[in-house]
Amino acid sequence: MRQVWITRHGGPEVLELREAPDPQPRPGEVRIRVRAAGVNFADSLMVGGTYQVKPPFPFTPGLEAAGEIVLET
Repeated sequence: MRQVWITRHGGPEVLELREAPDPQPRPGEVRIRVRAAGVNFADSLMVGGTYQVKPPFPFTPGLEAAGEIVLET
């Protein structure tokens, strides 16, 4: 799968597009084939390091996605 990878805070220049293995859903989770994803204001604050939630590095931003369930566990 393709993912945006963040290893430091900053502007758009810190966004790295990379290939990663498909995650394996655990019991009670689903896999979604994402057809559309958005970058919202909270995502931009998270990348810049100014959002109230500061995930540890590395992280993948993304609070909005739409698609179809392709695997249920």
